[in-house]
Amino acid sequence: NHDTVHYNPTVPADETRPSEESVVNNEQEEHKSPSNDRYLSAPDRIVARFNARRPQCPVQLHTIRLEYDEEKRKALSKDRTPYIFPACGHVHAYAPELRGAPCPLCRTRGPFVELKLEWEPAICDEEPEVAFNPCGHIISERVARKWSNLALPDNAPPNARYRPICPFCAKPLKTDARHSDQPYNKILFQSQAPGTGDNDDDSQAGEHASFNTESFGDLHLGDGKRDAV
Repeated sequence: NHDTVHYNPTVPADETRPSEESVVNNEQEEHKSPSNDRYLSAPDRIVARFNARRPQCPVQLHTIRLEYDEEKRKALSKDRTPYIFPACGHVHAYAPELRGAPCPLCRTRGPFVELKLEWEPAICDEEPEVAFNPCGHIISERVARKWSNLALPDNAPPNARYRPICPFCAKPLKTDARHSDQPYNKILFQSQAPGTGDNDDDSQAGEHASFNTESFGDLHLGDGKRDAV
């Protein structure tokens, strides 16, 4: 008796089919790849896109990183943490001497606070473009416009004052036209041009890098988004 060998013309005889385990591992690696950000949650996608642009501090001339995860934010060194002057929108690395000082780029005076990403699906639905003034929370311009026109009480009647607030921290937004205050401003950061360096230390970035001023793009975050309130 002879064993019957079935030949499958779609699979070469000198090749074997990948094991089920290797297929699963390959899929997991694909999901982790930065180029496949469709597999990431909305906050992780925003962070990945921001950091992929290699944002630079325009004064200290080194790379800064945005982090959404609380533990990663705490582990990040202060001088790599993005801070913003929400009165003008310029992003810098943290430096203690900038607290209480005007923005080095445009000389606008105002608070110097950490650039913070919070994500609440009932509020957020698009890539952040602006930062609330004075708290520094980032949000899409459409949602910021809605909240800046929504006056909410800051106390119980009869002592309540009605004014717009940040939906994340409840800080009153700046709206005093006499001082040219704006409730939010476009996020402006300096990024290293592609191909000018790939070392996070950036020890020579100031001499050789080419920089561009950018803002967050108006990019939709995929299926399943909900209407913002």
